[in-house]
Amino acid sequence: MKFKIPNRYELGGQSIIVKMVDKCKAKGVKAHGSWNYRKNIIEVERPIKISKEFSDQIFFHEMTHCILDHIAEDALSNNEDFVNRFSAALFQIIKTME
Repeated sequence: MKFKIPNRYELGGQSIIVKMVDKCKAKGVKAHGSWNYRKNIIEVERPIKISKEFSDQIFFHEMTHCILDHIAEDALSNNEDFVNRFSAALFQIIKTME
């Protein structure tokens, strides 16, 4: 299945904006993606310096943070190991669906 990162999606009655950026504005750390809960914005680095697949994986990682924050699972959202493993599994399922 060919996957395209969306420009926006709806979650819990909120509109989530997805922006493709040249450089992420993460919290003082080098990152290829970020999730801003207060503004409902996901930023993903454009696949210029990184591969499209890695850019797609970053989107799923940030979307996982978004979902967990919206369902008030703060501990899971703050657990980067969990978010990495869960989002990688979800991405693999989506990209291999027929």
